[in-house]
Amino acid sequence: MGPTARAERAVARQPGRSMPLRLVLRIFAIVLGWYAVSISIIFTNKYLLSSRDFRFPFFLTFCNNAIVSLIALVLTRAPRLRPAPLRPGAWPRVVLPIGLCTALDIGFSNWSLRHVSVAFHTMIKATIPGFVFLFGLLLRLERLSVLRVTAVALVCGGIALASVGQSQLHGHGNDFSLFGLALGLVSGAFAGLRWALSQLLVQGGELSRRTSPLATILRISPVCAAAGLGLSVSFEGAGLVHSPFLHAPELAAELVSYISAVAALVFLLLLAEFALVGLTSSLTLSIFGILKELATIALSALLLGDALNASNLAGFAICIGGAALYNYSKRGGGGAHSGADGGAASGGSGEGAGSGGGEDGARGEAPHVELASNGVRSSTVA
Repeated sequence: MGPTARAERAVARQPGRSMPLRLVLRIFAIVLGWYAVSISIIFTNKYLLSSRDFRFPFFLTFCNNAIVSLIALVLTRAPRLRPAPLRPGAWPRVVLPIGLCTALDIGFSNWSLRHVSVAFHTMIKATIPGFVFLFGLLLRLERLSVLRVTAVALVCGGIALASVGQSQLHGHGNDFSLFGLALGLVSGAFAGLRWALSQLLVQGGELSRRTSPLATILRISPVCAAAGLGLSVSFEGAGLVHSPFLHAPELAAELVSYISAVAALVFLLLLAEFALVGLTSSLTLSIFGILKELATIALSALLLGDALNASNLAGFAICIGGAALYNYSKRGGGGAHSGADGGAASGGSGEGAGSGGGEDGARGEAPHVELASNGVRSSTVA
């Protein structure tokens, strides 16, 4: 990174300082690309899992992470992109637990997406700050405070209201199931555990706060792929072996096309999220993330016909308010925070692969944490 780029990033992170027009346009272009790629991944996965009746979300997680790992491996063969070696003992203490949690988060998120609408799935993922707080308490990373307890109560109340509203729409062309809701909450729990573990490892000196995004992808995605394969064999083995997607040539070609396209989009998503983290503040990213969730819900209603009513929209608004309050408590009203928890504070894990992403990680500074970022995020459906 040249001195000009470093200076622009420094200006972008200083409150009250005006940014150069070139930097504003660059951020705007990356945000638009992030939105387009993220929403495309969600809609494509929904189409494959529901409309095409592909019943193997963990196999999908394995394939996408395997392809992303190969892309990262090829790119890091270039000397200037080659990552530094891991610290001694980092693999079992850092890579393995975070990779496993990420794979479980993504897999259960995909499974949930099979059973609920895109709009409701996005609402469910807004519960992640509550799980971050709960695991933070268990790991003695969080302190009880009125603000944080209130924030978690808002998140829980909001998702309850959204669920009631969604159940009222059942039978009117809208996807809803308690099973899908439960799967989404399990995904959120693993996302919260991952963020809490990341914070614990940062505070214990196991993780450095900054690393190359390609290094993060290279190290976490293979673990996610291996875990996804193991989960697929355990949960989906018999059905997958006899699936027409693996035996009918036309369906197999269709599956390969979908998976390859989504994996390429996931990789672009991760790079876009890392670029945004470097160019903006975590507060700005929180706002961008909330706007992305609103755009996802609006487009799902317009393009997919997802039904919405006042109850689930109000519930989602309450969830977002709780997430924003939690974010405030971490940064201004509740004491110190580490980079590892910043991304979860707004509820998102990205749609990304193992390192990221995704619907499922650029909500704060977490992608700067070595091996700990999750992209995407927003809902993590890769």
